[in-house]
Amino acid sequence: MKQVILVAVVMCVLSPFAMGYCRENSPALEFIYGNGHAFTVRTPEGWVSDSPSARAFDLLSFFCPAHASIKTETYLYAQAWDKTDRSQTIQDFIESDIDDFKGQQHSLSFTRKKSAIQPSYIASWHYTFSGIDGGYREDIVYVETEYSFAVLVYSSNSKKNYDRYLPVFDGFVRSFHFRDAQE
Repeated sequence: MKQVILVAVVMCVLSPFAMGYCRENSPALEFIYGNGHAFTVRTPEGWVSDSPSARAFDLLSFFCPAHASIKTETYLYAQAWDKTDRSQTIQDFIESDIDDFKGQQHSLSFTRKKSAIQPSYIASWHYTFSGIDGGYREDIVYVETEYSFAVLVYSSNSKKNYDRYLPVFDGFVRSFHFRDAQE
């Protein structure tokens, strides 16, 4: 939970210095898995999957526009965490994430939207965050499955790019497909 916020903040600060770069010829389908989670997302058209940057930020996936480098103002990623306790709910996960975010970003504001993910699994919610250092605006879709939580994240530090690529994020979210994962 704290990792979502930590990753976002670290990426905002360190992205100009990262070693990775976005490359052409990325696979169209990304398979993301762990002990309690397995899902796929599609690399958006005109975007590329950047494995070196994903590793640099300790992420399972990282995407940016094909014409960009890691210095891009705009990126997407998907990440997942196995539940530490089956009684943990998506609301617990989100509240912890928001509390951590507020502790680091004092001007933070957010709105909750209805999630675009169908079927809804156990639960899913879409939040938009603004007031993040560096002018970033972030959309996060939180998804709860029986054994895990997944997050789909869209971030941009300019309103122009945020508006331009928001439909790309919507398609990325619609491409999310949870696969059965073993306990």
